[in-house]
Amino acid sequence: MASLDPSAGSQGPGHSQAVSEPSSSRVVSKPVPSSQETDPRGYQLSQLRRRFNPKETNLPNGGTRLLFKLAPSDPDFPFDLDYLECEVAVPGDYPKGSSRPALAVKNSNIPRGFAINIERGWEKLVEEKKTSTLLSLMNMLDKNLESFLSEQKAETVKIMAFRDTRHLDQLPSAPLANTAASTKSTTPAKARARAASGGSQAPELLQRAVLYQGPDI
Repeated sequence: MASLDPSAGSQGPGHSQAVSEPSSSRVVSKPVPSSQETDPRGYQLSQLRRRFNPKETNLPNGGTRLLFKLAPSDPDFPFDLDYLECEVAVPGDYPKGSSRPALAVKNSNIPRGFAINIERGWEKLVEEKKTSTLLSLMNMLDKNLESFLSEQKAETVKIMAFRDTRHLDQLPSAPLANTAASTKSTTPAKARARAASGGSQAPELLQRAVLYQGPDI
């Protein structure tokens, strides 16, 4: 029985050591599906459909929006997050055009600052891995999710709406004062006129009443 110890004995003549690494000439590259070559965009979208079963919407500009949930695959994932709600917008000319797929995090339980970190991490992956498929990018996002969430929370700006009333402060106030002054100045004159006219009309009314009564019957 031959010994398993390589130090036991010596190799006889005519024996050669087994090749540890295959020759580079024998390495066969993985075949590329014909559909990936003829329609790379449709092929990559079909991969996402099979993996995530997304809610799909066709955009007016020819793009496609996919909404789906990505559950962290790491069993030791330290954050209390069951899934990442992803909205991926794939341009109509992807991957041949210059536009790149965009990610928006839709989780309501993730503060916006951390969601921005994830979206920026996705942008970096897309820029560095330009030849990767959409599914490969999602797998890389999954592997780097803990790292993105561990970064310092990105600063956000809260926009508050307010009513602009500055134009009200610029309205002229002089006419209102003049009107009040005019009212004050004319009120006594009108009162005197009414008093004067009332005094002159009283005898006339009394005279008419006497003339109406006439002599006693």
